[in-house]
Amino acid sequence: MTIKDLDCNDEVEAAIWAAFESWGDPFKKRLAENGPQWVLDGLIRLLERIEDPNTAVLRDDWVGYLSRRDALHILEKLVPSSVWKPYWVQTRTFDQKLRHSWIHGECLVRIPPKPEDEFWWYYGVPEGLSETLDS
Repeated sequence: MTIKDLDCNDEVEAAIWAAFESWGDPFKKRLAENGPQWVLDGLIRLLERIEDPNTAVLRDDWVGYLSRRDALHILEKLVPSSVWKPYWVQTRTFDQKLRHSWIHGECLVRIPPKPEDEFWWYYGVPEGLSETLDS
């Protein structure tokens, strides 16, 4: 199964699908059909919602999006830099905006433990998240 807008050879594509083997079929189908831009767009929309003072974004919403940031991490590691280049800039821009409002904290998931230096987005939340809808 090819991934939209990723011009990779068969070996790289096989490595990508092997990395996503345990992920749900709906995610894999959407990734194949929409490409990495779909993953990025979802993260960007969430950050825009967090930055909007008229929108309540729950901490659980952020935890639900951790997998999207993980997906970018996987793709960035496996896709040749010449192919990943258009997404690299967008990913860095997103990360910089996110880090600007970052509140460092405990790891948000218990299993599997993630090394903080590589998976920093698990260790805290963006400023502006609500614990509950009433917050």
